[in-house]
Amino acid sequence: MSATNSGSAGANKVTVTANAENQRLDNFVRKQLGLPLTAVYRLVRKGQVRVNGGRKKPDFRLSEGDEVRLPPQASSKAGAKQLDIPPRVLQRLGSSVLLETEDFMVINKPAGMAVHGGSGLAWGVIDVIKQLNPQLPDLELAHRLDRDTSGCLFLAKNRRVAQQFQTIQKDTAFQKIYRALLLGHWARPKTVKLALDIDNRQEGERHVIPSEHGKAAISHFKPLSSGKIAGGVTVTDVQVGLDTGRTHQIRVHAAANDHPIVGDSRYGDAEVNAKAATAGLKRLQLHAWQLRFAWRYACGRIEEIQVTAPIDAQFLSAIKDSK
Repeated sequence: MSATNSGSAGANKVTVTANAENQRLDNFVRKQLGLPLTAVYRLVRKGQVRVNGGRKKPDFRLSEGDEVRLPPQASSKAGAKQLDIPPRVLQRLGSSVLLETEDFMVINKPAGMAVHGGSGLAWGVIDVIKQLNPQLPDLELAHRLDRDTSGCLFLAKNRRVAQQFQTIQKDTAFQKIYRALLLGHWARPKTVKLALDIDNRQEGERHVIPSEHGKAAISHFKPLSSGKIAGGVTVTDVQVGLDTGRTHQIRVHAAANDHPIVGDSRYGDAEVNAKAATAGLKRLQLHAWQLRFAWRYACGRIEEIQVTAPIDAQFLSAIKDSK
């Protein structure tokens, strides 16, 4: 477990244990109360959440032994109201598990579903999976996928596992491989090294742009096949490997090379996207296809892991029809 409770009639005080070491305050409170992040931010801002008696910012990193005060209206997870998640969503995600071990599970995240709640969303993928697995109260996201991106999503069964996964992603042997359908004919393999400003915003929304003052970002594009889809639009199915994992990295790198991802409403071509929609390609054609890494369990055993998420049928159909 990630915490121990010592509350009474008033505010509930939760002592942070080793599994929650170095976790952000906002994520810790969200797990304890089952609230969307917007609600958590409001509680922290108003001082209803405190650490060791003092106010802290949402990104404050917790230490083992810290005492977190939670508001009395939600004094335990046991008393939290179960989220109203549609049965079809529960069924879809219930059958999405690609691999489960004693430490983690990897699921095939559907496109169009956010990984967590907030910004007007009552729930996300992590909330659904936790509701389906009440025996795993410490289950948490170890990385993120954009809402419109499908594919492999790693879920850690406790904080230690999440930190271990985040560490191994820095290892050169770790591989996260995507598949994408790009506009135009991408002729040969190419490594794109283009720094990105991930904090740029347009009309209040994040809009990542290439910038020499941004963070280093490296993507490896490998074309697999090219052809035409509806409206005579030429597309290329590519495999993309990443040396870095910046926000919207593949989307911006592809667009910067004049081959935006089909269905990308933010960095793509609106006219092409409209034509692609007539071929059934109505969403961002980006899929987290494979994860490959070596995993060390607590007992010392090392296992070579390779997980592949099946590609959306419409994506495959478009590739087949374009040949």
